[in-house]
Amino acid sequence: MTHKKKYQSHRIARRAGKQGARPATLAQIAVEKLATEPKEKIFRLMKGKRNITISTFNTRTLQNTSKIPELINSAISTNQDIICIQEHRFLHEDTEVKEHNIYDWKMVTTSAWKNNVNATNGGCGMLLSPLASKALINTEKISPRIMIANFKGNPQTTVISCYSPTNVHDEIEVEDFYNELAAVVRQLPKHTFIVIGGDFNAQLGKSDDNRYTSHTTTNRNGTMLQNFLTENKLICLNTKFQKRHNQLYSFTSANNSRSQIDFVLISKKWKNSAINCRAYSSFLSVQSDHRIVTANLRLSLRANICRSKSTPSPEWSSLKNDVDIRNNFVIELKNRFALLENENHTNSPNESYKNFEQSCKEAASLTIPTKPKIQKQKPWESKEVCSAREELHRAATTRDFLQTPESESTF
Repeated sequence: MTHKKKYQSHRIARRAGKQGARPATLAQIAVEKLATEPKEKIFRLMKGKRNITISTFNTRTLQNTSKIPELINSAISTNQDIICIQEHRFLHEDTEVKEHNIYDWKMVTTSAWKNNVNATNGGCGMLLSPLASKALINTEKISPRIMIANFKGNPQTTVISCYSPTNVHDEIEVEDFYNELAAVVRQLPKHTFIVIGGDFNAQLGKSDDNRYTSHTTTNRNGTMLQNFLTENKLICLNTKFQKRHNQLYSFTSANNSRSQIDFVLISKKWKNSAINCRAYSSFLSVQSDHRIVTANLRLSLRANICRSKSTPSPEWSSLKNDVDIRNNFVIELKNRFALLENENHTNSPNESYKNFEQSCKEAASLTIPTKPKIQKQKPWESKEVCSAREELHRAATTRDFLQTPESESTF
């Protein structure tokens, strides 16, 4: 009796038509889902080769219902994307931030406040175009005078609308406003595209930082604004573009005097993205004594050129070689050190050393010549290499012209 050895069969693939098709894997399901489902479109505010317009406008009041349609009509005709609004005077104490949908435009406002005589004052907000509304991430009320809005984009864009106390307000109130505003700016990531539009009630005089202004002197609020710009690495776009006087002023008072108190600020990191900034009279139908200040922006990734500002060091060896320089330096050092010591009679050893170090620097800058600037010579620029190179070129030229056996044997 023979026993047949049974072998267990191992199938590699399924038999078509009997057991059906192999079930789809998770990866195949994910691919089919991405291919069949419609993709959600992401709207970005800042995008390469796209011009956007961000403005600031003190409307005085929008409680009159006829002003809002005029505001939107003017915004459409001037291609506005975002308008930072001040003094809308909408009172809604139950909600910190309120959205007003007006056709396909959106207005976001923070509540105004009541003054001593129970009149409604202030209130910040933003008017957003349909594109800006779709790119909006969130809005937040920082204080009654400051609101912030974040928008999608690469980089992410943050727009701040603010309304500063006037120049006659208590100085402490103005300082509190700038402290709150500075705290908001410092919390933002460094790569964020920051734009601040507001009525700062400040006058900036002409200076190296503000070349094109409507004023020659800076008032108290202007000094605080300039300090805020310097500390937080911001620039004022109103004062960076050369314009006629009638394109600079943003406010007309009751006695017909004109001043520049509304500004658009931007971080220095993105200053190359600013194309233009000026004041316009295109919102006259809103009936405000302020003019809109508009900044045209286009994303620029060009790096800023950082030039070194190092001061040349003094030639200390001249003290040893020149008697006159040495005597002048000693006299200047004694005078400056005595002056610093006399300012405070209770100097500690550390303070005296600092005074001596400062006196040495100041005396050296006045009496000792600076070291000559020596440029490092590259190896291929030395005189020996250059002369050898010229000699080689002359020899090669001579060989090309003299094609005799005698001349070829010399090389």
